Amino acid sequence: MANDHARRGRGPHSPAKPLPPHPATIGAPALAHPGVMNPAPAPRAVFQHRTIQRPPPHPATVQRSMSPHPATVQRSMSPHPATVQRSMPPHPATVIQRSVRLAPAPLCPHPAPAIGPALEPPPHPATMVQPKLAPHSALVVQRMMSRVDSGEEEEEEEEEEKLPVTPVQKLEWVKYGANQSETWHRVGKEWQSSKKKSKLHKLYWDDKHVRSERSFSPDRPKQVLRWLSTLLFAKYRKGEEIQSYYNTKTKTVVVSSNNNSVNAAIFRDIKNKTVLKINSSDLKTERQKRHVGKLLNKLEELYAPKKKLKDDEMNDVLKAIKDDEMNDVLKAIKKFEFEIPDPVEASRDGLHAERRIMAHVKGKDNLDMRYLGGVKRPCAVCTIALGLLGTARSGPLWPSQSALRGYSRDEIIKHFEENGKAPVTYVTLEKTTKKPTMKHDTDSDSD
Repeated sequence: MANDHARRGRGPHSPAKPLPPHPATIGAPALAHPGVMNPAPAPRAVFQHRTIQRPPPHPATVQRSMSPHPATVQRSMSPHPATVQRSMPPHPATVIQRSVRLAPAPLCPHPAPAIGPALEPPPHPATMVQPKLAPHSALVVQRMMSRVDSGEEEEEEEEEEKLPVTPVQKLEWVKYGANQSETWHRVGKEWQSSKKKSKLHKLYWDDKHVRSERSFSPDRPKQVLRWLSTLLFAKYRKGEEIQSYYNTKTKTVVVSSNNNSVNAAIFRDIKNKTVLKINSSDLKTERQKRHVGKLLNKLEELYAPKKKLKDDEMNDVLKAIKDDEMNDVLKAIKKFEFEIPDPVEASRDGLHAERRIMAHVKGKDNLDMRYLGGVKRPCAVCTIALGLLGTARSGPLWPSQSALRGYSRDEIIKHFEENGKAPVTYVTLEKTTKKPTMKHDTDSDSD
């Protein structure tokens, strides 16, 4: 050992002499041992009168420490499947950060100096404004069905047409017919200059007051009740009018004519379960044949197997709801669940069917007009008695004592004059003859 120290030119306790630097390392930073991944900061060293500082860290290292975890970014930034088409493109900084983060790590433990300013970290997903998600179709169906179950009505398939408003000073009451057929009509004064041949056609020269065909898709229960009223009116002609009303509380159909004796005959046939039987010879018009045929066909199909509806078709869902309402009426008819109003005193016989039904259900507040369907539209007196003035298309005014029971002609006219919506009277346009008529219908001759 002593000889070894002697060969190196120093004793065992003499200080070690530094070796001269290698020429290739002059001006370069000292390299750390390969096994040392995180060397301590090197002190400032002076070589040939030049100051060398440790270079700054690589920007990828800085961004990795400041950017959120990739899994967190993926979960928070991922759009809802229903909004893929509406999602916004990713932030440019995010794209750059991902490309930098996925770059391979440098082989040299001392990274090269940064070129240019370091990129700012992207905003945290919690602070970003998230796009408004569109409701999923399944949720829309669920909400709609929940509103139906709670009794909330949905919008009709067809918006109800608003009644036309005519200035009061341009309206007048005109008498038409005589004796038992006398009626009064509130129409526009321009009718006198009309070139139509018949007086009734002249009175209703304006198409706004003549009701033609329309769709009954929003009114299926009323449509079935009109079919029933047509059948009964063809069978019991002395009734002058037939109205049918479905009572949703008792699940029964209230049927009435304008005559006590006809109501008694209907009640007798209901007990015998022959009220729906009718001879083909009793069906005088195409309208009667069409209505009776549709009613009898629906009664036969009531318990037939039905095609399963598709869950993703909203129109089928709405149609099924309306079909259920119509089927309730059909079931009551098929089971002969009928009621007949009590007869009125002889002096009041001739009272219109709508007012008899209203008395049977204990007042107009208990009468739901969606479930009232007859052969004719309500006359002017029934329109006022049922509280429909200004909201329904009234028929003409019949000034007979039986029709005016409880009112006077002048009182009815005053109600019309003082109503702010300036109501007028309406007639129906026959599909075949294209002439106005008061003999039948609510709003259509095509159902």
